[in-house]
Formats: sequence, C-alpha cells, structure tokens
Amino acid sequence: MTTERFVVIGLSKVRARWFADVAQWCATSQVPVEFQKCVGIAEARARLTAGRPVSAFLVDGGAPGLDRDVIDTAAEHGVAVIVVEDARLDRDWIALGAVALLPETFDAATLMAALNSHAEPVRSVRDGAWVSTEIDESTSDWRGLMVAVTGGSGTGSSTIAMSLAQGLAAIPGHEGSVALADFAGCGDLAMYHDVRDVMPGLLELVEAHRTTNPGRSAVRKLLFDIDRRGYSLLLGLRRSRDWTALRPRAVDAALASLLDGFRVVVADVRPELDGEEETGSVDTEERNHVSRATMATADAIVVCGDASLKGVHSLVRAERTLLAAGVTSDRIVRVVNRSPRSPRQRAEIGRALADLGVGEGSLLGVVHLPERRLLDVTHSVGQPLPSSLVQPVTRAVIEVLRSFDDALVA
Repeated sequence: MTTERFVVIGLSKVRARWFADVAQWCATSQVPVEFQKCVGIAEARARLTAGRPVSAFLVDGGAPGLDRDVIDTAAEHGVAVIVVEDARLDRDWIALGAVALLPETFDAATLMAALNSHAEPVRSVRDGAWVSTEIDESTSDWRGLMVAVTGGSGTGSSTIAMSLAQGLAAIPGHEGSVALADFAGCGDLAMYHDVRDVMPGLLELVEAHRTTNPGRSAVRKLLFDIDRRGYSLLLGLRRSRDWTALRPRAVDAALASLLDGFRVVVADVRPELDGEEETGSVDTEERNHVSRATMATADAIVVCGDASLKGVHSLVRAERTLLAAGVTSDRIVRVVNRSPRSPRQRAEIGRALADLGVGEGSLLGVVHLPERRLLDVTHSVGQPLPSSLVQPVTRAVIEVLRSFDDALVA
C-alpha cells in the first residue's frame, strides 16, 4: 500500500537550530516528511520550478533573498510557504503570501499541524491549492485610475505627461491626489523638475514592496510634492541597468499601492511591450515588465507623436504595438505634439494616420498641441505649464476616464 508523505523544501539562515531538528525528525521517521535541504534561494527556486510535486516550502524568515517574488513563485506551483519567524525582523509574511508562521523553536507536532492544515501530501496535491496572493484592496473604498503616456524619443511624451498630471490635479476633489510616475527607464522627469538627487524613486518604491506592504503614508514619502502644478512626482531609475533590481511581483505590488494612494496616476512609460512569448527571453520580459504591467493596468493610454514624418511614424508604430498587445482602441488617445496651427495641415495629419490604419474604433480624433516657445524656461523655474498644452489633452483623457469615474468633469 502506498503511503502518502509531505515533500518539503527547506531553507534557513546559517546555523538555525530548527533546520537541524527537522532534518533529524525526517531521518528518524518521526514525521512523514521528505525534507529537501537547500543551501540558497537560487537552489530553492530551482526546486520549486522543477516540475516535481512539492507540498511546502519551509523557510527561515531571515534567509537571504526571501521576498514577495520567491513566495509568489511557490504560489504559482501550488506550494504552500511556511515561514519560521526571525525575531530580528518585523515583516508580515502572511500579507506577502505565506500560509503559516512557526516560532523559532517548535516541535515535530507543531510542524505536522502546519503541514496538515496548509499543505497536501504528494499523492494528492491539487493544482491551485493555494491562498491568493493578490493584494487585498478591501481596506480602500476606491481604486485610483492609471493613465499611461507613451511615445517615441523626442515626441514630447514627458512634457505631455506633466501637462496631463497638472490638468487632472486641478479637478475639484483631486487636490493632492494625482501622482506623476517616471516609468520610462532613465527618463527625463528628474531633469524637467530640476531634481539634482534622483532618490528616492521607482527603485526604492519597488524595493519597499519586496518584503513588506507599506501603507499610504510610507508610499507618499517616496514622492516629491510639485506644489505649483498640484501633483506628486515619483522619480525614475538613476541608471538604465537598475531594471535588474525590479522584481516583477514587487513591481505589481508597487503599482497597486500607487493606485491605492492616489486618485489618478499618470505614468510616463516607454512603448516597449515584448515579453518571453514574443522573444523567447525571460530577461526581455523582466526588463519590460514595468511597461507591460502599466499598459495592462491603464484605464487610458495617451500615444504621442509630432508633426514630422518621424513623429507620425513613431505614433503609428507605438499604437500598433499597443493594439498587438491586446489594448482596445477605445482606451487610446492620440496626441500630435508641436502640431501646425493650419486646419488644413492638421487635417492632412489626421488623414495620414487614418490611411495608415490606426485609431479605428477610437472614441476621439487626434488631439493637436501647438508648438510653444520658451517652454524650457517654464521647466527650469517650475512654473505651471500653459493651458494650451494642459487643457486639450486633459479634456480628451477625461472623455475616456468618465466611464470609470463619473466625478471627472472637463
């Protein structure tokens, strides 16, 4: 007769007494457990994803590298995470996805009680036998709206993102509740706001979500108040290589926290959406995860180009990328920056976009923004951006967002 047993992956910090105790209980058959000891988080990840049925991941709270992403990896493979608490650390492992906590000192009966309550023996492991790790938003009676602003280099997408954030912040009821986030890699928002020390920023926000669920006040402390324009600013990465520190689940949690703390989040983001399915590269997907997650979350997406041949081509290419990624056209607002003032020339641009086959089903036509002189001076002194830039794009985005928030008014 086949006897069921628990298959448990174990990882601890150096010289943890419980780790030796569990190994001894298993070796002497005091518990029906197959204990697979790991020497590091990389080995634990490999065992979790190897495809062999695993009942539980028993891990020390002080183990280097233990974070939200590791716990979520276990969740994806139906493995219950049981954390042995480390008194030196103050972390809510249950909120991060663990199913149970054990004290630093425990006996075999306590271990078996946790396994029987939260894990399945290898002969009866069920797909999806797991507690959801999605962020609980029940503490908030609303969820913020996400607006992504994207476009090719040189099209003015960062300026348009600032203009939109300023316009949305001026809506009654949104005072102090609009965030402008620089998700464009090494973007330009720090330069435009004359921020010399580019921290804290996106890297610190994501890092804060690796092992904790920071509250609204803690998240807001990572943003800068731009009082003259009415919004809060989240700075971007300091170096392009810093994307390697942005773990995907922590990024997702950071986005959720922003939407929990602000009525509207305007994200300046690149139109780079290739993932593993398109390229066969996990690295490419992780590098583009901020863009992919933002576009998937966005309630409206502003696609920017300008009146030049390259600018129109850039707009078309970005919109086609979005449509290919599954974005519906009714969420897209097309903006032509530095547009000519002549109605005839603007009509020609609109016809060119139509001939190229973009924008079908869009709620709106093309939003034209005129060329503005001395805009660099406005940026350098931090003055509010001119209404000729702010109002047209704000009105267009509001038309899209009204279906989500009927309190928005033009």
